[in-house]
Amino acid sequence: MTCKILEAPVGGKMVLTSEEITSGSIAVFSCDVGRTLVGSHILKCMENGMWTFDVPKCYKNCVLPHLNNGNIGKKRITYWDENEILHFDKIEKNTSLAHGEKVVIRCNRNYWYKGFLNSTWKNNEITCNDGQWSSEPVCLPARCNSAQLSNWQGVMTGKLKNVYDHNELAFIHCAVGYKKISDIRCIYGLWKLLSGSHPCEYGYCQKPIINGGSVKESSWGFWTVDAENEYYEEGKKLYVNCMDNDERIIECRNGQWKPDLYCSEKKITTPSTTTFISRESIKSTCQIVNNDTYLIIFNNLIQVKTGDKVENGGKIRFHCHLGGIKRLIGIKEIYCINGEWSEDFPYCSDAKDPDQVVVFVAFSNDSLVPEGPGGVFLVPLSASLKMMCKTVAGSPGITWTTTVEGNIQTNLIHFKGNEILSIEFNATKSHTGNYTCSHHAGDSVLVQVLVTEETEDRTEAEIFTGNHTLEPTTNQELQKHCKLGFYDQDLRIFSEGHSVKMGDLIPDGASIIFHCHPVGRSRLFGIKKTYCHKGEWNDITFPSCQTNNAFDDVFIDFSEEGIVSEGGIIIFPHNKKLYLNCHTVEERNYKNAVFQTDVQGVRSKVCWRFRCKYVYIQLYTSEEDSGNYTCGIPGGKSVSVQISIQKTECPEIPRSRGLEVNYENNRKFNSIVSFTCQEPLHLIGTKEAKCLTTGKWSEQTPFCYIKGDFCPPVLMSEGLVIRYSNKQNKGSWAVFSCEPPLQLDGPQRLTCQDDGRWSGIPPACIHGSKCKVETLYKELPPDITPNVTKMFYDTNEEVDVFCHNEEFIIVEPTAVYCLAGGNWHVPELKCERGCRPLRSSPGSSVIIKNPKPYYLFGEAMILECPEGQYVENNVFQIICLSFTWSQSSLPNCVNKTNMS
Repeated sequence: MTCKILEAPVGGKMVLTSEEITSGSIAVFSCDVGRTLVGSHILKCMENGMWTFDVPKCYKNCVLPHLNNGNIGKKRITYWDENEILHFDKIEKNTSLAHGEKVVIRCNRNYWYKGFLNSTWKNNEITCNDGQWSSEPVCLPARCNSAQLSNWQGVMTGKLKNVYDHNELAFIHCAVGYKKISDIRCIYGLWKLLSGSHPCEYGYCQKPIINGGSVKESSWGFWTVDAENEYYEEGKKLYVNCMDNDERIIECRNGQWKPDLYCSEKKITTPSTTTFISRESIKSTCQIVNNDTYLIIFNNLIQVKTGDKVENGGKIRFHCHLGGIKRLIGIKEIYCINGEWSEDFPYCSDAKDPDQVVVFVAFSNDSLVPEGPGGVFLVPLSASLKMMCKTVAGSPGITWTTTVEGNIQTNLIHFKGNEILSIEFNATKSHTGNYTCSHHAGDSVLVQVLVTEETEDRTEAEIFTGNHTLEPTTNQELQKHCKLGFYDQDLRIFSEGHSVKMGDLIPDGASIIFHCHPVGRSRLFGIKKTYCHKGEWNDITFPSCQTNNAFDDVFIDFSEEGIVSEGGIIIFPHNKKLYLNCHTVEERNYKNAVFQTDVQGVRSKVCWRFRCKYVYIQLYTSEEDSGNYTCGIPGGKSVSVQISIQKTECPEIPRSRGLEVNYENNRKFNSIVSFTCQEPLHLIGTKEAKCLTTGKWSEQTPFCYIKGDFCPPVLMSEGLVIRYSNKQNKGSWAVFSCEPPLQLDGPQRLTCQDDGRWSGIPPACIHGSKCKVETLYKELPPDITPNVTKMFYDTNEEVDVFCHNEEFIIVEPTAVYCLAGGNWHVPELKCERGCRPLRSSPGSSVIIKNPKPYYLFGEAMILECPEGQYVENNVFQIICLSFTWSQSSLPNCVNKTNMS
C-alpha cells in the first residue's frame, strides 16, 4: 500500500528515507533558519495508505521590537514558603523569538500598556504569530479613572467619564452642599487641580429654583433683593413667595435648603363657588434629571424621563440604548430616600480602546430592536434577527457563545480591514437566552434576547413580566411553578441547595437565594432572597452585581479547595491548608488593609516578600474556623466572605440490577459518583451526582432497564405506593397512593405517552400533620411575606414573617406556627412604617433611654451618656424617617475635656 506524495512546507525541507513511498516509509521535516516547526517533524506511511499526521508547518519567528518607556520580557515564577513569587526577566531588543512564544510588557513609572488604567505587567501579554506580534507593544502615558476621585469629598463621579487620557481636562460637578472651586486635569495617571487644594468645598447651598414662585435675599415691605448668587453659605436665609401674602423662610443647613419647598398649583373652591388658583409649599419627592440621551431609566417596569417623579423608597434601574455599542458607566440601580437619590446617576460611554468589543443588534432590514427593562432585546416570534460583533480596531480573535439551542447561522465578514463575526436566525422560543461576544484580550459584551408573541397588543412591561412566569400548560402542577428569566450575568442563584439557571422551573412555595460571582470580588445590590407563589415571583426585579474596582476598594481571594455554595457561603474541607488573601485595588494601599473576623484566635499577616502586596490569613481548617471574614481599609470600603469548614461524607449507594457505581475520592464532600449500566440495559436517571455539604447526594439514584414499547418505572420515594396498568405500556396509567399516615402531594396518576415518557412529575408522600407553605401564602395578608426555607413545616415549627415593602415593619407578633392538624396559626398581623433600632459601635458608652424592638415613623431613639461625658456633636435623638434614620449610625460619647 502506498501513501500520497508529500510536499515540503513553505520555508522548510522534507527528506524521505526511501525513494518509493510504501508502508513503513518515513518523512523527516525541518524548517529554515528564522522559522519554527509546528506539528510532528516525523511522519510514517501506514498500512492503510495514510500518513500518521498532517504535514507540519514552518512559521516565521518574531524579532523583538524597541519599546519606548518600557521593557519587554518573560514571566518567571518561583516559590518561597509556599508563596508564589513572580519575576520579570528582561529580553534585549532585536532578539528572535519562536512562533507561539509569549512575552509581557512592563511599562515605566507613570506609563501604562496602551494607556490602560491599572493594567499590570503580568497580564500584558503579546504572542508571536507567524512573524507578527498579536498586538503592538506600546507604553502610553497613564490615563486617569474617575473612580480615583472617590477620596475627594463632594465630587460627583457619576457626572464624569470613566477614563480620561493624559493631559485631558475633567469638568467637575459638586454634590449638594459643596461649592465648585476648581476643575482638574489628568497628568500621567494622576489628577491635578487647576487651582486651590480641593475641587469642591463644603458648607454651601446652590441657589434654589422654585417653579411658580420667587426667591428673595431680603424682604422689607415693598423693598426686596432677588437671590442671584450661584452659592450661599451655611446659615444663610432666603425668602420664598408662592403667593403675594404667603411668604416663607428657608435656611441653608448642611448643604440643603430647609424646609424643602416648592410651589405647586392647587384649585380651591370657595363657598361662593368662585374658583381661584392658590400656590402652596409642599415637600418634594425625587425627580428624574437625565441629560444623557442614551441613558434609559425604568421605575419598576415603566420607563421614566426627565421631570418624572419617584416616590420615597422607589427604585430606578438603568441601561444604555444600543447596549451592545454603548456601555453603562456607574451603578445599575439607585433608590429615592427622603427626597434624594442614594447614588449619582450613571452615564453611557462609547467603547474606545482598540480591543474593546461592540455589538450591533438589528432586524434583517437594519431597523432597531425594541428594548425592555435592563436592556433586554424584545424580538417578535418569527422575526429575522442579526447580531454583528467586532472590536473597535476590527482585529481578529472574536467568538460568540450562547446558552440557547436554536438554529443559528454564523458568518465571518471582512469589511474595510475589519473582521466582523455575525450570527443570524429566524426567532423561535428556543432562541430566548444570553449571547456573549468575546475577544481573546479579555473584553466581552452580553446580549439578552427575549422572543415573544403578540408584541403589538402588549406593552413592554407585560412582555417582560411574562418572561418570569410559565405559560399555561395542560399540567396544572407546572402552572404553579415559576420560570427563571433574564438576570445579571454575574448573579448566581440557588434553590433548595442546588444551583439553578435561566429557563429552570422553581416549584410553588420554593425560595431562591442570590449571590454575586466572583465571591469576595463583587457586591450584591437588591434583594437576597425571593419566593415563587402560584407561578409568580414575590419580587418583580432581581438584584444586580457590581465588581469591586473602585480606587479605594478591596477584594478577597481564597484557596482553590473552596467551593461556593448557596448564598455565597464558601465551603472548605476539614484538615486542609486554607489561604484568605485581602487585596487593595490600588496596590499602594495594601499596608492599610485590615482583616477582621468573629473567629477566635485567628490573626492576619502582611506579606512583606518581594512583589507580595496583600494581607493574608493562613489556617489548617477545623470546624471552629467557620465564620465571617472581613477585609477592609479603615475609613474606606470593605468586603466580607462567609467560610464554613465541613467534615462531610455521603452514604454508600445500594446497587440494583445491572447498575455500576463508581466513586471519586471515597464519597467525601464535593466528590462525584458516576453511574453506568451493563449491556444491554439502559440508564434511567442521572449519569452522575455530587456529594453535597448536607452529606447527601445531589441526585436520586438511577436504575437500569431494557428499552421497549413502554415507559420506564417511576423512581420510588419514601412511602410512595405505585400501581401500574397494563405493565407500563404506552397509553397505560401509573396510579399513586401513600402508606398511612402519609398523604399524597401531587398528581394521583400519570399516563405513559407515545414518546416513552410519563405525562408529568411524579408525586411525593408527606406527613399529614405537616403544614404546606402553599397554604400559608393563601392565609397571609397580601402585604406580608413568610421567610420560608422549605415547602413543609412540622407541628409547632415557627416561620418568621416580614412586610413585603421594606419601608414597613411587622408590629408584634412577628411569626406564625404550624398546628397539629396541618393548619397554620396566623395571628393578627399588621405592617406599619418604621425602623429597626441602630446598634452602638463596639466600646461605645452611649445609652439608649427608650430601647424598643422597633420604632414607628416619627418616633425617636433618645440618647444620653454617663456622667462626665457628652454625646458627640450634641446629637441627643435620632428620628425614624420612614424606613431610614435621620443619620446612619449612633454617635459616640466623648469626655468633657475632649469637647471643643
